[in-house]
Amino acid sequence: MNLIFININHDVGYESSESIPISLSYILAVAEKHGSKGIILDDLQDRPLSLSELESWIQKVKPLIIGFTAYQSTMERIRFYARHIKLKHREIIVTLGGPQIVGMPSGALESLPDVDVLIHGEGEVVFLNLIKSIESGVELTGVKGLSYRNGEKVFRNEDSPDLPDDLDTYPSPYLTEILNLQGKDTAIMLSSRGCKHNCLFCITPSVCKGRIRYHSVDRVIQEMEFLSQLGIKRFWFADPNFTENKARTLQILNEKINRDITTPFWLQTRSDLVDEELLNALKAAGADTIAFGLESGSPEVLKKTRKGISLEKVEQNIAYAQQIGLGTELFTIFGLPGETVDDARATISFVKSLNIPVESNSGSQQMQLYFGSAYQNRCADYGFHPFNRWKPNYLSIGDQYETDKMSSPEIRKVRNLWALANEQLNRDVYYKQRVFEILDFLLSSREDLQGELDYYVYGVLASNAIEEFELLKEFLIGFKDLTRDQESVQELISGLILFHESDEPSGPSDRIIFDSRSYIGGVPFTGISGKYWDVLLGRGLLLPSFEEGLLGLTGGQEAQFEFSFPNDYFQTELQDKTVEIRAKIHKIFKTIQPESIDDVLSLSKQNHYDFPDLDFLKTENEILYYLCLRDADPQTLLRTPGHFLALSHMFAKLGKLKRVTELANLLLGKPHALNAIADTLAASGKFDLALKYYEAIGAAVPSSLLKRVRILLKMELPAEAYELLKRAPHSQDLDYQEALFECLKFATPESPKLSSLGDQVLNLKVRAAIERESLPKPGKRYPKPIVHGASRFNQ
Repeated sequence: MNLIFININHDVGYESSESIPISLSYILAVAEKHGSKGIILDDLQDRPLSLSELESWIQKVKPLIIGFTAYQSTMERIRFYARHIKLKHREIIVTLGGPQIVGMPSGALESLPDVDVLIHGEGEVVFLNLIKSIESGVELTGVKGLSYRNGEKVFRNEDSPDLPDDLDTYPSPYLTEILNLQGKDTAIMLSSRGCKHNCLFCITPSVCKGRIRYHSVDRVIQEMEFLSQLGIKRFWFADPNFTENKARTLQILNEKINRDITTPFWLQTRSDLVDEELLNALKAAGADTIAFGLESGSPEVLKKTRKGISLEKVEQNIAYAQQIGLGTELFTIFGLPGETVDDARATISFVKSLNIPVESNSGSQQMQLYFGSAYQNRCADYGFHPFNRWKPNYLSIGDQYETDKMSSPEIRKVRNLWALANEQLNRDVYYKQRVFEILDFLLSSREDLQGELDYYVYGVLASNAIEEFELLKEFLIGFKDLTRDQESVQELISGLILFHESDEPSGPSDRIIFDSRSYIGGVPFTGISGKYWDVLLGRGLLLPSFEEGLLGLTGGQEAQFEFSFPNDYFQTELQDKTVEIRAKIHKIFKTIQPESIDDVLSLSKQNHYDFPDLDFLKTENEILYYLCLRDADPQTLLRTPGHFLALSHMFAKLGKLKRVTELANLLLGKPHALNAIADTLAASGKFDLALKYYEAIGAAVPSSLLKRVRILLKMELPAEAYELLKRAPHSQDLDYQEALFECLKFATPESPKLSSLGDQVLNLKVRAAIERESLPKPGKRYPKPIVHGASRFNQ
């Protein structure tokens, strides 16, 4: 039997190890072992699977079954593909498996008319039995672990197929070369399945029923050797608890060392499943990071999850792991039963107290109520209160709830507190990256974060980076009022460097903006060539001999000089090489080091930026681009609408709505231009002002009414949105039907129209996608999706 599986993951791109379809490839490996043949198509963030590409593979493979691994977040995308498949190929059997399906009620099939089978049990066993049943023409009633549709009726079979104790029964997706690792430097590995613990927030207990099964040590080592030889640079062990069996873990580690497999690896486990001996062994075998489940830094909240660990044990093992050079991470969850905002603060403080950066896996996520978890099954018993919104029965509660202890605004506040604590935010502020996104986040979260010192520190530094001195002063005054500690205020001020444009020659601590062309032996050297270099001298950003050539120059001057790389330079190929530099100086700025808060509060805008290459700056230097736009004549910018709208967008992110209004006033009487600026405001989250301009446009741009409806929905005003929609002429097109569907979902969640309306919207989306893909796109090339197992059909 020929098969197609589809791996949907729009959270990551094709280079991420998280996009490796490890579960689907296990199922395909088992199916192929028993005579079937198939492929896995990736549908990823940066390489989406088009319907035309899917159709071409259907024609090539001629599958009898197309299967999906389902998650809460991918269900709507799955419905989109399933609808397309069934519209063109009614004979193909569409199956769903994966985490979302394990505990999903069989009644969900009533809302999934394009899905034939739900696989609730372990995919390798249940899917193989499904294939055997179809091939032999036997009714599906005897296939344990699935729900299926037979005519108008839905049936659910017994949920307990026999599973092998030895996971080696399942062929390796790597050793069978099913998986296409194009672009990957990290590979997911699974040495075991299951967990014997009973954390209430997790669906694993309901899946494995306390049973753990293992691959043999030899199988694990074989895969590591194979992947290392393939060029994989890191392993990611996704076992729920890699160190559950200490003796077996030590066997794997010792064998890895004996086989001279030096590839480093990441693992996750519980803090009560390691000791100093095991941590030392992990380090010796190449572990670079160990991740523990913490969930909460509040003892009382942690106790209610039944996780069964102590904060003291977490501290102890984290400290020892760090002592021997192991990276450490902590998984946390907010929105747990009994958690308050103060408990969430305690968790953030606990993570930071262990010298663990709040980022990546050590960032936090809101508790998700999924099918199969105790919290989903008995949400009221645990203090969860789902929102009164329409929800199809193939979706669980997810994050759509409040708790006994936290309202929706308080949950939002906790989310923002975690975002503020994230190390990536700290780095971006320091390196002056994503400045507008950061200031937009701070300003839009002011209500939640105004009691946090970092809120003001980041605001001061980000505002200073773009020379928005009035905004800087607001943040600085807020910081002073919150701390009332003159020493802290002085420390913040001492970290500021201000600049004043000057006609004087450049000095050793000045800021210089210049273009540079460079040559080594008369051959262009790209390493030090570029436009609008923005460098502060004396900070080690350039080699001292390079900086010397920039001294004594003035704005507008062109200069030519040489410098040499030192003989101990880290790039050996450049050691002792002499570089000829031809530089054009655009601007010189003298540095100003404020000594008091009054020095900063007395600031006024002093510098003027007028670089002509706006298209270049837009892609290469966001800060200089903004400074040039801000200083440009708005009437002149109107000649280049892209730059005009970009300035509107940046002003909106900075909360400078008065300036946006001034720009919009230049467009009065030009409804389509005003529509564009309203779109910009809507994209920036400035909904009130966007509504104002959409309303001003009126009938001149008919689509503006539906845009107002969507904004009102985003503002959580569904009743107002629905009343407004009633003023629009009824239409069968996608925009109208989708807006109507969204209105009814929120305004009248019990409406009997919702299911059929949602079905109609899905049809329109598929049709629109087909039409869109059929349009010619001259000169535009789209990356092909990653295909796993394609060689089976290319021979």
